[in-house]
Amino acid sequence: MPQWFAIATAIFLCPMFIASGLAKLRSGDVVDAADAYRVLPYGVVRSIFPALPWMEIGAGVLLLGWFAQIGLAIAATLLCVFSLGIAINLVRGRSIECGCRGSGRRISPALLVENLLLATASLAAITAPTSEPLVATLASSAPGSNAADSWAAVIIAASAYFAYRLLIVSRAATRALSKGGF
Repeated sequence: MPQWFAIATAIFLCPMFIASGLAKLRSGDVVDAADAYRVLPYGVVRSIFPALPWMEIGAGVLLLGWFAQIGLAIAATLLCVFSLGIAINLVRGRSIECGCRGSGRRISPALLVENLLLATASLAAITAPTSEPLVATLASSAPGSNAADSWAAVIIAASAYFAYRLLIVSRAATRALSKGGF
């Protein structure tokens, strides 16, 4: 996988994971949201899931540093775990809030596909060769470097992230308006 793909993936996932972790910390209902999936016993959920927001924030921070591959591995693992929980509940015919990014979204086949695509991108990006932090790669302007490709990847990833967030917000606003307002 080319390095620009790793950079674009990391820059797309970084704000998503940091924002998701911060939203979970603000809401304070991580354990209840995870327990709603009814996949693990409550004692296990209560002991593990308070760390979830910190894992998401940590993955987001790692994505732009020397340990980007570790951040990508954590992101892929979390996305696969989330996908498994969503898939189990879709098969059970349950409609619950996903507990992701404070969006109020409900689990759906579209959310499952979204998570699986992001997990696949994370796993593919892990194989990209990196000898320096992704942020340093962007700052590189040495002759023969791929700085222009890297910056193009940043612009595309940032644009994709903001379009993605706009789509999520507009869906939530449309649902709220159809139910009688915010």
